[in-house]
Amino acid sequence: DLNKRLLALDAGNIVVQRSLASSYARLGQSILRSGSLGEALANYQSARTIYEKLAAENPNDKQVQRSLGIIFSYIGYVEMEMGQTLEA
Repeated sequence: DLNKRLLALDAGNIVVQRSLASSYARLGQSILRSGSLGEALANYQSARTIYEKLAAENPNDKQVQRSLGIIFSYIGYVEMEMGQTLEA
């Protein structure tokens, strides 16, 4: 994947990190539509990991904070659909 290769070359590049997280989120959405909840959740969790790192490093970045909130809502939705109500 291009984003992963770019991130390997320049791990501190916030634009590449956001792009990779966004790619995971979009992939999760596509997979969710196919009904594969576990795989969708895994992609959302990958996006969450990146957004959490970005949010910690850039606490005043409203876009990162917003993206992190959206990912948490996606994760919560999938966990509810999977019957994992305590996690959600």
